[in-house]
This record gives sequence, structure tokens and C-alpha cells, in this order.
Amino acid sequence: MGYGLLVTKNLALAKNRFLPLINDAKYGNDARYYYGFIAYKLEDYGIAESTLKEIADNDSYKAEITYYLLDISFKAGKFERCIEVGKKLLLNARKKDISEISKIVGESLFNLKKYEEAVPYLKAYSGKRGKWNNYDYYQLGYVYFKQNDFENAINYFNKIIDQKNAVSQNAYYHLAECYLNIDKKTEALNAFKTAGEMSFNLKIQEDAALNYAKLSYETGNPFQNVSDVLQNFLKKYPNSPAYKEINALVVSSFIHQQNYQGALEYLKKKAQ
Repeated sequence: MGYGLLVTKNLALAKNRFLPLINDAKYGNDARYYYGFIAYKLEDYGIAESTLKEIADNDSYKAEITYYLLDISFKAGKFERCIEVGKKLLLNARKKDISEISKIVGESLFNLKKYEEAVPYLKAYSGKRGKWNNYDYYQLGYVYFKQNDFENAINYFNKIIDQKNAVSQNAYYHLAECYLNIDKKTEALNAFKTAGEMSFNLKIQEDAALNYAKLSYETGNPFQNVSDVLQNFLKKYPNSPAYKEINALVVSSFIHQQNYQGALEYLKKKAQ
């Protein structure tokens, strides 16, 4: 009954069926494994860890339990332990487990800012059902960015598509920084524009908008009039530390366009 409920994904009901069998002479180990597995799936990690540890050396379930315990440690933020245990597991891991274990080790190194060391482990991950998601691309792009390998960082950041969320906003912002570092200012302008249009992280949004305004003044803007871009920034961020700087660029932008009347009107309006 417990296994039938588990297979049909009635996890809570299945858990109640396995619990009375945990100390059974015949079914005890199996029941303990499935009880711990269900707790793991239900994100009750304390119960899962304590239950699975009791049969961690059981030959029938050892490989699965080792991975679940590693993943529980990762979710608990025990990154140093994950790195130590994960590296040992990879020495004798089953082929089908290498990808997931590598991902845990790579993300643990990433979270500890050991970016260079994280690269081979992150690259060894094959993705869920053989496909990477946007966060997988972001992580690898970011580790290359932190190592000043801007070409590789750009390659991975540019694989992030079709989503608007905090990950993609961060990615576009760092993509813009990468482009600036290799003097591709038009591409940087586009990336800052995209990051500045997302509001998941307000600090990044404002900084992207500021860089977009400055870069528009420096290189020109194919999307909008430069003076409008600068004034839009001032309207949206009147308390920005860069307010005076951008205000001065507004006047300069009118003069560069030989729009002296516009400069005079802007100055008069500001003087009121």
C-alpha cells in the first residue's frame, strides 16, 4: 500500500504507511528508505537526513542515499562539506550521478566565491533532462566574468533568453560590463537598456539606467534623443548621487546638437 501510494505520488499518505514498518524485521530497511525519501521530496530535510543516515551503508540504497544527504547539506548551506564529500563521491560515482554531484560541488564553490575552481564542475553538469536553464548559463557566465574572461562570459550570458526575472536582469547588467571591457559600447548600451527596464533589483535597475544615460551621451543613442534619455533619468531618479553630473550633461547634449534654444529653455526651467 505504501509503495503503491508513493508511485501514484500520494506522498503524504505513503509516508504514513511506511512509518509503522520502520522497525519491522522484514521490511524495516525498505520502509526506512522510502520514509526518508518521501521526507526529502516533501522538503522535510531534518527528518529525511536523520532517517536516511541510519541506513546510509545499506548496499541496496547507498548510492541514492549518499546523493540525497549531499543535496540536503547543500540546501542547508553546508558548502564546505558539500565540496569535500562531493569530490570524494565523484571518484567512484555512477555515470548517471556524475552530473548532479558535479552541479552541487560547482554551486558550492560558486557560493563560496571560488570561481576558477567552480568552472569544471559547473561545465560537467548536463542539466535537467539534458538541458541547461538560464541560471545554469548565468552561473558559468558570472564565473568567467569574475575572472575577467569577458569573451567566455559574453558567450554564456547571451544564452539567457525568453525570460524576464532577477537572473536575466543580473545577466544583462554583467553582459553590459563585459562589453564595456572589450570596448563594444553599442552592445553595452543595448544590454544596459534591457537591465534598466527590469525592476527585480532596484539598485541594479538604477545603476543600469545611469550607465545607459552616460553611454548614450558618450556614443549616441539609436533608440532615443540623448537629451531625452538624460532628462528621463533625472525625472525617475531625482535623488541620485549622479544628479548634478547628468544635469550638466543635459545642457552639453543640447549644445552638441546645436540646439541652443533647447539649452536656454532647459536652464530657465531649472532656474525657476
